[in-house]
Amino acid sequence: MTSFEKEVFNQTKKFREKLRELPVALAGKWVVFEGGEIRSEHENSEEAYELAVRRYGLDVPFVVVQVVSADPTPVSAGVYFGLE
Repeated sequence: MTSFEKEVFNQTKKFREKLRELPVALAGKWVVFEGGEIRSEHENSEEAYELAVRRYGLDVPFVVVQVVSADPTPVSAGVYFGLE
């Protein structure tokens, strides 16, 4: 793994660690995550990626990711199998 790939991996890990702290208003949005922070929010991945490439180029490790809930919805076996 190259140092660039490691840094992209680290950015992804940092994003996942911060996911629970993000405002509910970002749910479903696409964000550009760089330097351990959300740098911008967007309605779709294409818009987010295009802005990130214009702003940072291809030499700066950033992550474009959709904000989804980090909390799993607990479901009992009875609900899962239709027994409740």
